Amino acid sequence: MTSQKLTQRGFTLLELLCTLTIISILHSVAIPSFQSIIASTQRDALKQKLFTLIQYTRSKAAFQATTVILCPSTNQIDCINDWQQPLMIFSDTNDNKRRDNAEIIDRIEDIAQKNYQIRWRASGTSRYLRYVSDGSTVYQNGTFTLCPTIDNIKYISKLIIYRSGRARLGRKHEIKKTDCK
Repeated sequence: MTSQKLTQRGFTLLELLCTLTIISILHSVAIPSFQSIIASTQRDALKQKLFTLIQYTRSKAAFQATTVILCPSTNQIDCINDWQQPLMIFSDTNDNKRRDNAEIIDRIEDIAQKNYQIRWRASGTSRYLRYVSDGSTVYQNGTFTLCPTIDNIKYISKLIIYRSGRARLGRKHEIKKTDCK
């Protein structure tokens, strides 16, 4: 009988500890970075949805030569000042700044996200954004500010609306931490 030498191969305790240390270091570096990517992606998606709704409202007013309103509403009649609620777009044919039964809702979009608040500050009222037949806002200019729940200025974003009706994205130097206070 020949005896065979059995050798066991495995990891030593030191090798396992080194491997676990490397994994925990990578984990501690990767998770915050990943959270940063998620936060900026959520902000960009919200900003794009809101910008698209603003552009849609403006072009609907210009193409149909009528007054069109974008506003938050809980009852699909009255415009309220809580931009976390679903946003409603409708043609305000009698110009009373609220939707009547004869005025058809064009769109209702729920764009709110749990990690961001939408704030609308405008000259005049902040319950709605109103476009008239030439695509302007009739002396209503303002700023939508997207405020993150985390306290970090780099995730704040702005959409600026001019009286001419044109909307643009806010630049970094226009954003202040106090915009979300």
